[in-house]
Amino acid sequence: MRPAQEIAPVDTIIIDCFYVAYRGFCSTPPLQSSNGTPTNAIHGILGAVRRMVKDLQPKSVIVATEGKTNLRDQMSADYKAGRELPPRFSQQIPLIYKMCMLSGWHLLESDGYEADDVIVTVGRRMRELHLRAAVFSTDKDIISRISDEFGIVGIFKTEKGKSFILEPADYTAKWGVSPALIPEVLCLCGDSVDNVPGIKGVGEKTAVRLIQEFGGVAGIYANLDKVKPDKLRALLDQPRSRASLKMSQELIQLNENLPIDDAIFQPGRQQAEDLHEFFLSLDMVKTAASLGPSPAPPAPDSPIPASPASPDVQQALPI
Repeated sequence: MRPAQEIAPVDTIIIDCFYVAYRGFCSTPPLQSSNGTPTNAIHGILGAVRRMVKDLQPKSVIVATEGKTNLRDQMSADYKAGRELPPRFSQQIPLIYKMCMLSGWHLLESDGYEADDVIVTVGRRMRELHLRAAVFSTDKDIISRISDEFGIVGIFKTEKGKSFILEPADYTAKWGVSPALIPEVLCLCGDSVDNVPGIKGVGEKTAVRLIQEFGGVAGIYANLDKVKPDKLRALLDQPRSRASLKMSQELIQLNENLPIDDAIFQPGRQQAEDLHEFFLSLDMVKTAASLGPSPAPPAPDSPIPASPASPDVQQALPI
């Protein structure tokens, strides 16, 4: 892990929209406008993008979001089951989309697919074009696509007010296998975050050991007679285990061949006057002022806390 500024400039930054927005929703005070519209997720994602732009100096900003439907839901009813978004968060999603478009950020989605599929598609195309990107996401499948040279070259994170980039070596040290093999590990041990089943009875340490020894799931099953102990070999060979493994592989496999336009790697056009009005309509006065002079009429002084907040709430705002 090293300071984010050390890899600057990158060609593009990629934002996992729901992850970054929900992160802001949970970490930012419960702000709302004078008409009761919540704004903390909006503040959160705006602050994250501004921080990345400042530290990484990209030419373009890409915000990847979820499709209206998800084909993986048809594969397994349990996939990501139980994830109900708070109403006050969901209420802000259309506003976040509008902010992205007015800001000149490239908002991407593909029906039937998740933001992860969009992100790895962008990364694949950037490898072909010899471009570099940093991604703000913690998704393990995205982590598996980072490389040392082109495409997704690192994962952005903040810690104690500072910005860092996690690179392939960081994940190899953490997992014990290269980033490209992390999905192989998850196919075996499962992923409780997304309800990927894996093989019941195989834990993460065992999965990592098997991948280290045999190089992947295919290698394990090609050399099943060499797997020790015998109890583990018998478990892997059970029809139920093989079926669960197959399901896990299908759920984890990302589609990196979605249609995209190379124009996303060029700067977008900010609609400054409309963006100014948008922020004022949400009582985000300081944010509106940061865009520069505008003929817009005066607005209320600050966002209104939805519940009592400490005097330093204003300093916590990413504006």
